[in-house]
Amino acid sequence: MIKLLNTKINKKGEPLNYFYMKRFSYPSAVKAGISAEDETSFIVNFFKNQDKIEIFQKKKIKVDLVYFPRSNTYGVSEKFKELFKDKLKAEFFPTSIDGYYLMVVDNVVDCVDKEKTKITYTYSDRRCAYKSPAKIILNEKIVENELLFSIPEEPLNTFCTKKFMKMCEDYKITNVHFEEFV
Repeated sequence: MIKLLNTKINKKGEPLNYFYMKRFSYPSAVKAGISAEDETSFIVNFFKNQDKIEIFQKKKIKVDLVYFPRSNTYGVSEKFKELFKDKLKAEFFPTSIDGYYLMVVDNVVDCVDKEKTKITYTYSDRRCAYKSPAKIILNEKIVENELLFSIPEEPLNTFCTKKFMKMCEDYKITNVHFEEFV
């Protein structure tokens, strides 16, 4: 069972807990047509060049997973980092908030089941550009040993496996929400 990783939201559909940076502190937009792998590398390199990432919060946060407005990027607690740092293909960066890090999931896996998926790509060199509606079916055998990942067709989404969901339950990770991928 593969689901989308998200954080809990309020009745308006907004994240309950989130971090943000100053308006001009985010990585600048990358050019159209960039691959999921290249976009992730760009974000990782951007954060690597900073000693400590200046993060702001609207309210005091005491959860393990925090929404952050960049693809495959989350705020995570020290507890989350220590539990998962050696198990995830991700980079962790210190922030200005004690006990919290930015985590960038650096794991793009090509696991779309080409036989079962009905998809028409708009551009042959950009797999993330396809005509909707498309029914994407993932080959779960390819990702059975993964915890978190993204796919070339959906580079903005972070997917998680049953194994990751079970670990979150076992370790009592807070503010995590799993959604169906439709």
